[in-house]
Amino acid sequence: MNSKVFLFILDAVRKDHVSLYGYQRKTTPNIDKLAKQADVYNWAFAPAPYTLASVPAILAGKYPIELSNAFTSGQFKRDDFPTLQELKKQGYTTAMFTANIVTSSLKTNLNKFFDYFWDNLTEEELNRPAWLYQKAEVVLAAVEDFVKKYKKDKLFVVIHLMEAHGPYVPQLDSIFKGDELYRKDERMIDRLVPTTFRGVTAETLKKSKVMPGYQAVMRGEDYERRSAEYIAKYDMGIYQLDKNIGSFCRFLEREDLFSVSQLVFTADHGELMGEENIFFSHGILSHSVLALVPLIIKNKKQSKSKQIGDTVSLIDMMPMVVQGGKRLPDRGVVLSMHPKSIGMAWQDRYVVFHNGEFSDIEKERESVLPLARWGLERMLKEMAGMKMDVWVRSYKRDRVGYELIGDDGGEGEVLIESLLFMVKGLFRQLDKRFRKPKRSERLAIKMLVSSLVAENQLQRLADYVKFKLKGN
Repeated sequence: MNSKVFLFILDAVRKDHVSLYGYQRKTTPNIDKLAKQADVYNWAFAPAPYTLASVPAILAGKYPIELSNAFTSGQFKRDDFPTLQELKKQGYTTAMFTANIVTSSLKTNLNKFFDYFWDNLTEEELNRPAWLYQKAEVVLAAVEDFVKKYKKDKLFVVIHLMEAHGPYVPQLDSIFKGDELYRKDERMIDRLVPTTFRGVTAETLKKSKVMPGYQAVMRGEDYERRSAEYIAKYDMGIYQLDKNIGSFCRFLEREDLFSVSQLVFTADHGELMGEENIFFSHGILSHSVLALVPLIIKNKKQSKSKQIGDTVSLIDMMPMVVQGGKRLPDRGVVLSMHPKSIGMAWQDRYVVFHNGEFSDIEKERESVLPLARWGLERMLKEMAGMKMDVWVRSYKRDRVGYELIGDDGGEGEVLIESLLFMVKGLFRQLDKRFRKPKRSERLAIKMLVSSLVAENQLQRLADYVKFKLKGN
C-alpha cells in the first residue's frame, strides 16, 4: 500500500489547552489516545502568530519573510513552494482542504500549488458576516471521499480546520461551562476594540482588558464580559475538533489505511487569553503563547509513544515529509515572525520584542522587518529612524508553556541590538550598490530579504544572543 501523509492544521489551538499536555479540561480525548502511539513534541514553534503568514510558511518550509509576498495576502510564486513540487516529482497526489477563508482561493493562490484543492465555504460567521468558514465534519467528509477515490495513490493531504477559532457565538453550547475552571475565572473584559487593534497602545493595555469586537457574544446592546464564558466556548471548539479527528482515524482504520499513514496534528498559532490584557486575539505580535504550538506525529506502523523536548520549527515539517523522515530536527534556535515583532526561542528561553502600536500589519508603522512592497527608499528611511523604544518580554520555559520572568529589556535588548545592527548593515550595503537609476529597486529588495533570512544570518544572530547572555 502506498504511503499517505495527513497534515492537520488546527487553527488557533493553544498548546496549554490541549489535555494531552496537562490541561485540566479533557479537551482532546481522541488525540490523547492517539498520542500513545505517536511522537509528542513539547517545544514546537509556529513561524508566525497568524494564519496568513504561518500556513504558507509551513507549506513552503521557509520563514514568512522568505516568501515572495511576505506577511501579506496576494499571489505566491512557484519558487515559494519547492517542497510541494518535490512531492509531486516523487509521485504524490497533493491535496488541501480548508475551512478558512484566509487560506482559500478567495484570498490567496495556494490552490494553484496542489493537484486538488477544496474550499467550499458556505457558512457565515455570525459576528463577522464577511468571513466564511466551514464545519469540520463537512470538510472531513470531503477528505474521506477524496481518499476513497485515490486510495491506491501516494497521498499528501493538508486539512485546515476552524472550530477553535472565534467568534464564540451564543449558539455554541459548552460542556465545560460551570466547571471548576469556569467558576474560578472572575476576569471581566473592560472594552471592545476594532478587529485591527488600530489605536491600541501599550498604555491602553496597562489600563484595560480588551477584546476585538467581532468576538463579543452580544446580548442586546450589551455584550458578555466574562472571560470564562469565552474560554469555555473556545475549549468546546477544541473538543469538537478532537471528536472529528477521532471519527477520521476510525475511517482510516476501516479503509486499512491507519497503519500506513503518517498523521500530523499541529496549529498555525495560539490565542491570547488575557496575556498583556488582550483577550481572544492573535496576529498582532509574536507572543510566546501564539508561537508555542502542539505537535503530535504518528508515523507509519508506529506503536509506541515518544516524548520529544527538542526545539523545533514547523517550517521543517515539509522537508521532513519530502525526505520521508519521521522526526523534525532540533534547530536549537527558532524564530516566530511578524512585521512588527520577532520572537526567538532557544534552550529554556523565549524573548519577544515588539516595535510600534498593537495594530494590524497594514498600518506598518515602525515595522522591525522589511516588507517588499515598501520599496527600497522607504525601507532605508524606516530603518534609519528605528528607535530602541520597544516593548520587550522575556519568558522561561515551564512544564507546559512559558512564564514571564521580566520586561526590563535585558535579554531582549541584546536581540534587538544584534538584529538592527545586522539589518542596517545590509541596508547600507544595498544603498551604495543600487544608487544608479538603471538598477532595479526590486532586485535590491530581493537581495536584502535573501541576505536577512539566509540560514547563516539567522544562526549568527542566534549565536550572538547566546554569546552575550553568557556574559561575554
